[in-house]
Amino acid sequence: MQPCNKKMSHELKFSKNLTWSYKEFAPPARLPEPVIQAEIYKQLRENHIECTVGCPIYCEAYGGELTPDIAILYKGYVIGIIEIKSFKKIKLLSNKIINNLEPHQIKSKQLKRYLLYNLPLYYCTNRDDIPRAVGFAKLCIQEFEQHSPPVKKQRETPSLNQ
Repeated sequence: MQPCNKKMSHELKFSKNLTWSYKEFAPPARLPEPVIQAEIYKQLRENHIECTVGCPIYCEAYGGELTPDIAILYKGYVIGIIEIKSFKKIKLLSNKIINNLEPHQIKSKQLKRYLLYNLPLYYCTNRDDIPRAVGFAKLCIQEFEQHSPPVKKQRETPSLNQ
């Protein structure tokens, strides 16, 4: 096999003179869930709040993994969940901490499963509520700081010089 002496071109270009059919963009009435997720993630990171997006997390009470839209992390713990749905507001659930509701008020199987984590759960349904979702994450950190699990003491290893 002979080495190729042709230099690889990394330049992008269209190979033909094509005529494009450009379309005018009409923004949707409601932002898609991934866009809301991305904006919440961005704002959480700007506020130095660690989080994951769409990461499976094991739930003992469920007996398997669930995948919340956003999990808020702090000091190695999952301390809260933000679930995002892009639809018209349901006054009872929209933009609220779901844990504050009575169980009979929650019809969504998905939300009921997330409540099995026994963690604060916030339901965000529109762009206007993104600042409240960030505020919820901050509230979760405050709550964790006040009621955080005790730090396990590491066992001391005996010194060889004793």
